Amino acid sequence: LEENVAVGRRSDNGAKWWGANVTRCDQADTISTSVGTNLIAMSGSGTRVAFSNYGSDSLPFVYDYDGTTWSQTTQMTSTLYSTALENVYDVDISDDGETIAIASGTYLYIWNYNGSSWTESQYGTGSNTYNCLVSGDGNVVLACDTNTHLVYVVINGTYSGTFTPSLAVGNDDLKLVGINYDGTKVMLASNDFYGTNLGNTRIFTFTRSGSSWSPQHQIDVGGGNTNSQSFSVNQDFTVFA
Repeated sequence: LEENVAVGRRSDNGAKWWGANVTRCDQADTISTSVGTNLIAMSGSGTRVAFSNYGSDSLPFVYDYDGTTWSQTTQMTSTLYSTALENVYDVDISDDGETIAIASGTYLYIWNYNGSSWTESQYGTGSNTYNCLVSGDGNVVLACDTNTHLVYVVINGTYSGTFTPSLAVGNDDLKLVGINYDGTKVMLASNDFYGTNLGNTRIFTFTRSGSSWSPQHQIDVGGGNTNSQSFSVNQDFTVFA
């Protein structure tokens, strides 16, 4: 089975995008792979992508763009990851493409590139850690347990504890939405399934000073079955959608 990743690229003058299945786009680069590709993360320059398949045991593939074509440069390897017990549920990458993280349900894995090879780190998390974020500079990595609502924090390769928002009453499903470049701001969203906020999503923002996180905003949005996975925030945290 062959899977394809369509990569859209904007023209030099910014007038239009080139890509597949996107409005006003009429050209696409295509990466052909032998695995599913519904988890995709891209570096800030748009020249490196890391991807895997949600719920599979396949560690991320890394492809680089040389200005003409996309080529596979590596696939992440691990001496700690158990293909029998773990799966990939989320993947993210730093702006320079040299830090890649996955959430495996029970662990957060981070790979850092040292100029010639990738080094691996593993951090224990809750049993429902299904999403992760990497700051633009690669120095802060977060993983979130969707059920216990704990956000696990790794700063400069060192585990620095957890933080959690004050959620609405009910069974809240917490997701990471976005993190800024230096990892000092993060946005989260919780969807209340059974409580008094039924069907709505609650947005939280936190700021970091050193290793301490402080809540800044709490916003209830939606009036129907809003989904915490359907949110995004810009880099300076002035607009979210």
